[in-house]
Amino acid sequence: MTVKVRKNKLISNNYVEIQTYLPETELLTNEKRAQADKLDDLLKEAINKINDEYVLKKSTLKNPMQKWQWLGEKIDFLIKNLPFEQKDIDTHLIWPAINQYLSQPLKREDSKRSGTSKDHLNKCWLLFKTKHISWIKTWAGWDAVTDRGDQLLDERLLSVLEEYFNIELSNKDYQFILKEITKYIPSQTKRKEIELMSIDNLKDIVLAVKEKFDLRKKSTEESQ
Repeated sequence: MTVKVRKNKLISNNYVEIQTYLPETELLTNEKRAQADKLDDLLKEAINKINDEYVLKKSTLKNPMQKWQWLGEKIDFLIKNLPFEQKDIDTHLIWPAINQYLSQPLKREDSKRSGTSKDHLNKCWLLFKTKHISWIKTWAGWDAVTDRGDQLLDERLLSVLEEYFNIELSNKDYQFILKEITKYIPSQTKRKEIELMSIDNLKDIVLAVKEKFDLRKKSTEESQ
């Protein structure tokens, strides 16, 4: 489905709001325009309710992980209840369409990542949907997972990581762990390929990383 997005464009030294229908590579028919306009109205109404709810809810959201997981739950509701098509999700068109109506406290502007798999809203949605992430206690830790590719979201892999790394970790620790994991499971690896790996294979990978992690930690402690 075509989605409608408003953007500020610099024209003659002034920013002017313009309406864009995405994807711009597709022919915009009257039918597609009408569908996009209807979806836009539904989105605006639904997200205004989310913004109002956040004002009441924010005092109970103790840290960024809770805040963004809460937003991820709301995004999941939008996806399930509004007339998005699967390709809108697969091509990440929905993120700028949703983001434009979120209140400022719920936005994380990043033009380079907007409308990509690394869009902040996609990460929020994945945070809500993904199991076995109790060992990830900071947003930087979650960034370390999601920035390295979809292959690291394999449920069995995360389950083993949760088993061996459910300890106090710094943001640098998360970076180290996930960087080492991608040496065994590169970002080019497809989820289907990981699904063919046995749980024993995945456990061997995590144990190898855990051994490196423990040696690194010991070396750091001895040098202090």
